[in-house]
Amino acid sequence: MKRFFIIIFLFAGISIFFFAMPSQANAAPNIDDIEPNHWAWNDVVGWIDFLYLGNPIVEAKPTKFEGYASSSVGFIALDCGTSPAPPADCDPPTAPEENWFVSADASGLPTQTVKLAGWAWNENIGWVSFCGNDSGGSEFVGGTWVCPTSGNPTYQVEITSSGTAEGEFTGWAWNDVVGWISFNCSNTLTCSGGSNPVDYKVKLKVYPTGKSLTSPIYNMCLSGPCGAAVNTITWQGNNGGLANSVKFQIATDCTSGSLPGCLTSSADFKGPNGQNSTSYTALPNITMNIRLASHNNKQYVRYKVTLDACNMSQSCFPPATPQVDDVIINWSP
Repeated sequence: MKRFFIIIFLFAGISIFFFAMPSQANAAPNIDDIEPNHWAWNDVVGWIDFLYLGNPIVEAKPTKFEGYASSSVGFIALDCGTSPAPPADCDPPTAPEENWFVSADASGLPTQTVKLAGWAWNENIGWVSFCGNDSGGSEFVGGTWVCPTSGNPTYQVEITSSGTAEGEFTGWAWNDVVGWISFNCSNTLTCSGGSNPVDYKVKLKVYPTGKSLTSPIYNMCLSGPCGAAVNTITWQGNNGGLANSVKFQIATDCTSGSLPGCLTSSADFKGPNGQNSTSYTALPNITMNIRLASHNNKQYVRYKVTLDACNMSQSCFPPATPQVDDVIINWSP
């Protein structure tokens, strides 16, 4: 059961409110756990599960993947450093066996696809290539794995995105022992129709974008009417690797007596310029100064926190996983 609670400390004429809230996003692993959105297929191996029997391991990061999938031939690891059984030390690579991972080129987002390259590893079937042609597989160039520099790729795994906080894998990977690995039923024309439709794909999770939570109204005067100033706001948690993914606005008034009714509309919540069009943003554990001209000589305060898994200033791959654990408002009479 999700619970909210407030703890109030009083010292030196200053009150600090701690407002604890439940997590609004999951942990870092970000493969979709909704069926059938975490499966790839191979005619020899069968199903390949990117949720590892329901335990999220695989994580899409801005330039690479980490973790491993499970299959009938054992783990298929996407990164040397997080492999359960790497075949060699993860050294600066000149060949796949020296340091391998599945790379992600998201430079074209949000209007283009994320193109994957590089290598995965399985102890029983060996290397799995995510991009290649007749001349070979991916090559290590400029600190990452890229498609063969000679000729265009004839196969490649990609992630399609429309600029939202989601992405769907398409295309094929190759292994010399078991052959092609399909990441989407659209490759095999089995998504729908026919006598035996089979829907499967590997997909990134959809995280909340623009989801807001408004706090209760807090009385800054413990006895009788008064006028207080809101000084700072700080939040604890993580921004999921995306700048400005956690945003705050503050609403105050000076009504005495019963709780005010004027802290309910969006126009009551203001950012650093005193307008509803802006928000306070900072990294976790960084104190933000509140605009005194907007929030001085007030009695009641509340805040609105908004989580964005993707914003216009950065790529949407991977979608951010912002999480707010505590909000701290500092005020003084």
